[in-house]
Amino acid sequence: MQFKQSNIKRERVAVWLRFFLIIVLILGVFFRFVNIEQKLYWGDETFTSLRISGYTLPEFSQEILNGQIINSKDIQKFQKINSKKGLLDTIKGLAVEEPQLTPIYFIIVRIWAQSFGDSVATVRSLSVLISLLVFPAIYWLCIELFQSSIVGWIAVALVAVSPIHLIYAQQARPYSFWSLLILLSSAALLRAIRKKTKISWITYAATILSALYSHLLSVFVLIGHGIYIIFTERFRFTKTVIAYLVVSSLVILALTPWIWLTIVYKESVAGMTDWMKFPISSLILVKSWLKNICSILVYWNYEYEKRLLISEDLFIIVFCLPILIFVIYAIVFLMNQKNLKVTLFIFTLIGVTASALMIPDLVFGGRRSVIDRYAFPCILGIQIAIAYLLANKGTNPNFKNFHRKLWQIFATALISLGVISCTIISQTQTWDGREDFIIQASHIINEKTHPLVVSDKMDDIMPLSYRLNSQVKLMIGVKSEIRFLKNNFSDVFVFQPSDTYLLKLKETQKLNPIYQHFSGNTLWIINKNKQKN
Repeated sequence: MQFKQSNIKRERVAVWLRFFLIIVLILGVFFRFVNIEQKLYWGDETFTSLRISGYTLPEFSQEILNGQIINSKDIQKFQKINSKKGLLDTIKGLAVEEPQLTPIYFIIVRIWAQSFGDSVATVRSLSVLISLLVFPAIYWLCIELFQSSIVGWIAVALVAVSPIHLIYAQQARPYSFWSLLILLSSAALLRAIRKKTKISWITYAATILSALYSHLLSVFVLIGHGIYIIFTERFRFTKTVIAYLVVSSLVILALTPWIWLTIVYKESVAGMTDWMKFPISSLILVKSWLKNICSILVYWNYEYEKRLLISEDLFIIVFCLPILIFVIYAIVFLMNQKNLKVTLFIFTLIGVTASALMIPDLVFGGRRSVIDRYAFPCILGIQIAIAYLLANKGTNPNFKNFHRKLWQIFATALISLGVISCTIISQTQTWDGREDFIIQASHIINEKTHPLVVSDKMDDIMPLSYRLNSQVKLMIGVKSEIRFLKNNFSDVFVFQPSDTYLLKLKETQKLNPIYQHFSGNTLWIINKNKQKN
């Protein structure tokens, strides 16, 4: 695709700016590896380990959620690679219990863990390495779009120190892998349109099919590609349109077995995704959208409020609103370049997924669009638009030298925001501060000589198990009275109980809140000397 770049084709890039972009890239690599084992291994990541172990939820429940006294190692046995379970067990567990998750990432992680170990750092390191491939992938896409190396370099720098990319680059979840495949499939499509060869269309088919098998939301990327081709071909039945229709039909056909599984096991899908349909206020919805856009450059962490006294509302006013205005300006600037093909490609990359997430929330209620990791196609499209704006303004030979230097300084400051945000993230123990409750609770529990932790839920117990010392015992899925156990332990804690179980306990036991977190979560301790009649 030839981009009519009267301004950007003859790039004038200061030596110091090139040097700065290289330093940023090095920092981006460094941030991805630093303190990789420090962060809490949160709930979704523990489910990754459960999946690659090959165990199923019923097997876990039968041995763990039965009210027996256990320790952390008993829980983590179900998150370790073992000779009893193989790769087929991993695929079967996903297919039956979480078919909304496509299997390719989990297959790769299973093979990786079998080869190099299943520790937290090792499992996460695969995501880190995959995230490094995002750099050349976005560079390739920018070359296909703009034929400009400086746009590609700035896009790489933006991604390298983007807080949202760093967070998911360190997590044992499929989102870095998904980002990579979004970029590769998009670049492969543009190359196929340009080359018009069978091998280029086969490459596109392979990348978009891999994207679909890495995340089902890739269907909106595929739809966006279709809209792009239909409009750029002016609604004519050209060879390009025919090639796309053939490829997309074959890709959907290849995805059919997994689609069939989501239908067969629709109750499992509903059980894992119903939380997205819970309504939230319009104010929270809008705030979440603003923070998601802001996370491209600056990430909101709830610890800011506790440690720096920066409220969420102040953060939105100081950072999110200006960044939103800047993003809108970058998109409008791209539109004014009067190149329909480039503008439409970015629009479809951003708009199709954004519409698919936001419209259901606005019409039916829910929180689908609140989840930042679902918006990676939008995030990548916005970053490319920003990269083009900064490259054009900073290298345009038609601008005065002072004007160019001003924009180069602005680009440096903007990218530096990401560096600062990534520096803060690298030193925290949780991704956004909300899971800090688990860490603080584990400190209190570990201080006791022979404590017991009781709960009737597994979601938070699994992350907690990675933070408990060997002397701590657990009793999960409690169904019987626990009064006879109190004298056998130095302390009995009640951790993240369901409302029903908490009320039941309060009928017979005297519970005291020993730690209350700013998120509203409470760690309870049973008073050994008092019992309700």
